[in-house]
Amino acid sequence: MPPAAAGSPPVPGDARHEAGFVTSPGWIHLILGVVVFAAGVGLPAGQTWARVVGVVLAVISAVENFLFLPYYPFWAIFVIAVDLMIIWALLVYGRVIGSHEA
Repeated sequence: MPPAAAGSPPVPGDARHEAGFVTSPGWIHLILGVVVFAAGVGLPAGQTWARVVGVVLAVISAVENFLFLPYYPFWAIFVIAVDLMIIWALLVYGRVIGSHEA
């Protein structure tokens, strides 16, 4: 199949347009994984930014799974419950995690 002309709409099977779509989710997951890892390392050290990142990511996960309720109800409810426990733990016991009071 000949390549599409410049400025023309993408043609099915044209690898130039599919490559960005295929690699983008991988990069997004890699970057989010690094952020979650950094927050996980920062939590035992008592870093406030790690608590904030943990709460923000748990809220995003809960909202995302709320949107999946019609498709995977039991799994979505389970993940939302775990997210709420994570949020509660980070907000209530977050200061204790990094100190020697635990």
